[in-house]
Amino acid sequence: MQHQYCCNTALFGNAHSERLTLSALALDDQALYCAVMTNPGCMSYVGAQLTPCQAQRSFNAALELTRQQPPTRFYLKVTCRATAQPVGIAAINQLDLTAGTADIGRMLLPAWQGMGLGTELSQLLIRWLHTELNISGFSKHIRVGNQAAIQSAIKLGFVLVGTSTGADGHSVQKYLLSVTAG
Repeated sequence: MQHQYCCNTALFGNAHSERLTLSALALDDQALYCAVMTNPGCMSYVGAQLTPCQAQRSFNAALELTRQQPPTRFYLKVTCRATAQPVGIAAINQLDLTAGTADIGRMLLPAWQGMGLGTELSQLLIRWLHTELNISGFSKHIRVGNQAAIQSAIKLGFVLVGTSTGADGHSVQKYLLSVTAG
């Protein structure tokens, strides 16, 4: 079955947009992952900025999750299609292949923020997951106050369905999107 290999490189042939390319997180992506997780500009609306040691442990855990079968969570490297420069990372969380649902998240390095790439990346993730894994229900959890991410979600058609308090005590809004064929 196709979904048993969601992080197989063969599935990434069409995992690109006009400006971005996706690939499964790999061992040689450690510097990118740690740069994102230790950067206050990347982490300000996600959670506490990690120390280098914490980021390394988190990277090792992310690699393990990305390799698990069947997948329930995995990580992707995001690169600039024109230059192959690393742009950031994306996470597919709460992946339920039977129900056809997934939670998507993304973090871009500060140099790549403010150019519409976050919206383009979310659009790419939705299209790729829908096409390759038949995912039709998407959610996003966005910290209250992250106006760029909220506006991006609304622009893509996500609808606010509730607010809760995260483990770190911050308010988080849940947004949902349903995609149909065609």
